[in-house]
Amino acid sequence: GLIRGREFIMQDAYSFSIDEDGLKSAYVEERAAYARIFDRLGIKYVIVHAVSGPMGGSDSEEFLAPMPIGEDTFALAPSGKAWNVEALTTPEMQDVDCSATPKMETLDTPDAKTIEALVKVS
Repeated sequence: GLIRGREFIMQDAYSFSIDEDGLKSAYVEERAAYARIFDRLGIKYVIVHAVSGPMGGSDSEEFLAPMPIGEDTFALAPSGKAWNVEALTTPEMQDVDCSATPKMETLDTPDAKTIEALVKVS
């Protein structure tokens, strides 16, 4: 939805496409139409990957207007991709073998004022 706070506004879209290619083409056209509408209205938005819910399909996107208030939060990657935090998944952490890691030692570095200087000390 565009506005999520006290009021939720949502637009569902359905296709009568006869195959997957037609469905993808219809989706691209509808997505571009929404982007043009928001652009013409001067509304800043981010298109985020979202959770479809029990009635939705496998893929879902939302147009979210970045605001300091509201109930939705999204994560934006440096690549420009964005996810509603409800749809965000992270890979499971792998175990790390630290047996070859040197023992920790304390170094006195009063003159190291920068990271570069600290690296030279170690």
